[in-house]
Amino acid sequence: MAEFSSIQGGFVLTRSEQLFQRQRTVRETSTLANAACIKNLHSQPKNLLHTHVEQSHWYRMMLRVEWAFLGLSPVEIGAILANIASATAPRSNYLLDTIVGYRPGCWCYEWLRYSVSLASKQQFLAAAMAASIADYPHFRQDPLRVKARPLLNSYYEEAMRAQEDVEKFEQIQVEVSGKSARGYLHLPTTTRPVPLVIVFADWSQLYPEWFALYREGLAKAGIAMLVIEFCGSHGLSDFTWQQHSVAVYQRFIELMIDSPYIMSTHIALIGYRFSVPTAVKIAQLNPDKIQKLVCLEPAVSSIFSQENSHRQLPQMVRDGLASFLGGDSSQWQYVAALLQPFSLKVQGLLKRHSWSGQLLTIYHHDSLLASKDDIKELLMMADTSEKVILKGPDFSDQLAQVTRSVVHWLKNQLSYV
Repeated sequence: MAEFSSIQGGFVLTRSEQLFQRQRTVRETSTLANAACIKNLHSQPKNLLHTHVEQSHWYRMMLRVEWAFLGLSPVEIGAILANIASATAPRSNYLLDTIVGYRPGCWCYEWLRYSVSLASKQQFLAAAMAASIADYPHFRQDPLRVKARPLLNSYYEEAMRAQEDVEKFEQIQVEVSGKSARGYLHLPTTTRPVPLVIVFADWSQLYPEWFALYREGLAKAGIAMLVIEFCGSHGLSDFTWQQHSVAVYQRFIELMIDSPYIMSTHIALIGYRFSVPTAVKIAQLNPDKIQKLVCLEPAVSSIFSQENSHRQLPQMVRDGLASFLGGDSSQWQYVAALLQPFSLKVQGLLKRHSWSGQLLTIYHHDSLLASKDDIKELLMMADTSEKVILKGPDFSDQLAQVTRSVVHWLKNQLSYV
């Protein structure tokens, strides 16, 4: 393959020959947090977080609609998955996306090829999204993450330079216990202070995947967005979910309150899936500063404490939780014990009217992450609460509707005109 060309801004990438040099001994993703692999564990459940007919043939959750919503071509997505499915290299088990090594057919290899192709056409935002998918599902110990992350960062920064609704994009760094954490700030203007939405991302996503929320409404409403990745993920790789989440996110809150770009009285939080407990706790710790909270497909209590809930989770999700807890999903009793302290009920954070702010909760009626009682208690925790219940397609297949609902609510709540 030819060398990468220099991209705008003077940043020169490494040779494509180096990026796509094949490696046969790299550990395959499905074995990283599961010593027993798939063969000795339960089969994939029928009631998945994302239910598709094709899902039983893949280890990773297939999010075709979500990836298309983020700006990738459905045709190209299908072509990449076809390349992976038709590869003849050895697999670690019977699932299609378990090619051993870094070579054609490997998930990361195929998505990075697509990412580089998009960048060569100056489609940097789509290239960043493809690089993020190359790293998916973002397990902490995945050795291939070092290939995807540099491309993702450089392509995204290049894309932000061309975005008319991003006057300033900045990587915000904070220090906690002598370690650095990064957040990603998008400002629609620097001429006056503006409201801010702080997103606590789930472990299954990286920061570029939230740009659609900013582009589809926050920017037009003059609202800034700061995305903080999951503790233990790339931007917070020196920290652990169990020990540092609250301290790290609290430090970001303090920094934003003091920022000359931000209206310190107009800050909202968004928690997504397994980041919701931390978002709720941060809101309750800062009742005078945080009065608006959005919980999307929230993991509340039962998913952390009930074994029946654990058994319903797809294997990739079980492995992901084990990865970020420093465990192995083949030793699930150990992982389950580590999950329990995250339960909002166990933490005592679901008392009636224990938080004086306004809450919006959006969830699928058949969610695996929260029972009906969980949702009821979560809604009663706030002085004022609203809910949006999704039916029909899965949560990830309705991101356009979710985005519209979130933007509409935030615009009303953070209005300062």
